[in-house]
Amino acid sequence: PSDEDVESIVRVCEAAKEAGFTYLESIQYGVQAALVSPSFLFRHEPPVDGVPTIDDYALATRLSYFLWST
Repeated sequence: PSDEDVESIVRVCEAAKEAGFTYLESIQYGVQAALVSPSFLFRHEPPVDGVPTIDDYALATRLSYFLWST
């Protein structure tokens, strides 16, 4: 993860702690924030010349995830 990613999770934990949650509850909110992050949930393909492209391997991978529901 980038430094920005880590800092955003730390901010969530600190906000929960300031709201009166225990240390473990604050960490739980941080883990939840990481798990629901779009960067964690979705596969990102870098665009080429501003146009998103998917090669054969990426297409097959996505198809296998769809068929196996994972």
